[in-house]
Amino acid sequence: MIQYIPKILAYLGYTPLFDLAGTTCSKKLKQFMYVNGLTQKECAMKLDIDPTTIRKILEERKVNQKTIFKIFNRIS
Repeated sequence: MIQYIPKILAYLGYTPLFDLAGTTCSKKLKQFMYVNGLTQKECAMKLDIDPTTIRKILEERKVNQKTIFKIFNRIS
């Protein structure tokens, strides 16, 4: 379950999420969610954006550039 991932990663001492490595907003957002054990809804609340926007980013659909910049600033 996703809420256990942060504890597992802490135990391992590293993040073995090679399939999420990359610089795209989608991959960075996925990694942020997994490392912090967040659902899409929880992530949207934490980043103060609409949950639909999270879904669009994860599906690599077109999203406003200001929103992407806002997300990059908050998860970096």
